[in-house]
Amino acid sequence: MKTNNALLLMAIAGIFGLFFSGCIIEEENFAPTASFTILPTSGNLQTVFVFDASASADVEDATADLFIRWDFNGDGSWDTDWITDKRYNIQYLDVSTYTTKLEVKDSKGLTAQATQSVIVSSGGGTGTITDPRDGYSYATMVIGGKTWMAENLRYESRGSWCYDNSQANCAIYGRLYDWEGAISACPSGWHLATDDDWKDLEMYLGMSQNIADTIDWRGTDEGYKMKSISRWLDNGNGSNSSGINAMPGGMYQLGGFGSIEKYAYFWTSSEPFYPNYAFSRSLWYSESRVYRDTDEKGNGYSVRCVKD
Repeated sequence: MKTNNALLLMAIAGIFGLFFSGCIIEEENFAPTASFTILPTSGNLQTVFVFDASASADVEDATADLFIRWDFNGDGSWDTDWITDKRYNIQYLDVSTYTTKLEVKDSKGLTAQATQSVIVSSGGGTGTITDPRDGYSYATMVIGGKTWMAENLRYESRGSWCYDNSQANCAIYGRLYDWEGAISACPSGWHLATDDDWKDLEMYLGMSQNIADTIDWRGTDEGYKMKSISRWLDNGNGSNSSGINAMPGGMYQLGGFGSIEKYAYFWTSSEPFYPNYAFSRSLWYSESRVYRDTDEKGNGYSVRCVKD
């Protein structure tokens, strides 16, 4: 009897052992990671936006095998079926700020999502320019008879930085350049905006010549018309009715970064009559006007290029 009981217990233990063994050896499946870029991050109705999900990843599946789908305008409906091609190009039909959603699915059916904003502005757009040096594309705007890049320059050159050394900040706000780097950063056929280029822009938006020539805060709402409609601190956004889409990229000074989402600083190529300084422009989250001043050339500011 004891022997039979022992055999019964051994059989039961064997069954449970097989059960638990099966649980232990079953591999856990992890959800994929959803990630994508938008180039450019802002533009107009002529801009072709490139959405690229190739940064998405999964532990078990190769990125090329992952399925993705897009909701480009944030209305809750998917604009594509499940596809494996990670790049998709579109043009928007209406001016707005869109929240684009990406969903990624692996071979086991697990999913992940990511969202980003893209800004589509109005105005006399001429489309885009692609910088042949690095392949980046920029929205362009015709304002007062001049063609401006409607985004901050991202070209990596000497004397330039990504805010906090983050490529993600470069993708949104562009790079920060010291003045020596800024005057040579624009692609061939384009130049760093001069002090007069900025004055022409300001006067086109409503500022008088006498006011444009002064130093300090100037005008009324010209800065509000330049500022982007999102990303400014405390809802200090602008209308971007100009289409210039000025982003609050902050600055680099004395070896440190500061003021992102609060201020936008821009170099001009123009110099006053004293050395080591150059004319600049700045926009603040708490102001609708435009600040004109001269600043030390070692500071890191944003760059806007104008077509020659």
